[in-house]
Amino acid sequence: MRNLLTLGTGLILGLVGALLFLRAGVPPALAALIFWMVGGAIGLSLLQFAFLGRPVQESIQAAQARPLRALLVGVLILEVPLLAANCFRLAGAQELGALALLVFFGALLLLLWPANVAYLVGRRLLPEESHPRQVAAGSFVAATSLLVPVVGWLWLFYLVALTTGGFCLRGRYA
Repeated sequence: MRNLLTLGTGLILGLVGALLFLRAGVPPALAALIFWMVGGAIGLSLLQFAFLGRPVQESIQAAQARPLRALLVGVLILEVPLLAANCFRLAGAQELGALALLVFFGALLLLLWPANVAYLVGRRLLPEESHPRQVAAGSFVAATSLLVPVVGWLWLFYLVALTTGGFCLRGRYA
């Protein structure tokens, strides 16, 4: 099942990339893929913030009130599913471990990370703007930071761990 999903995703992305490369050439195709990625991140962040605006704001307040505690809790929360997946793998149930990781990180991606990270960054960038503009600007910066190898990825991991911990601590410090 996992190989079929990977093959299907790779085939779709490969066809889109090949079509862009054949029709426009390499530099315009890469630019189009980057715009597609950044636009999707902005759209997902705005959609999440529209539905989960109050929890996002509370989690950012909790993360800013206790940043070290939020970071440590976030790293712990991100490590526990990896430990569980390794336990499944050692027990001989690799598929179950992969499914558990996919469900956990997929749920966090669809319900928490983009809007939280975008709001945290956008609030620092544009403090006087409206919340949707802050989320759009923060999402743009966070998505384009992935284009910077290693440094951008580590910075984004730090923000993800911080906001995940803030989300878990929000009832206590918000």
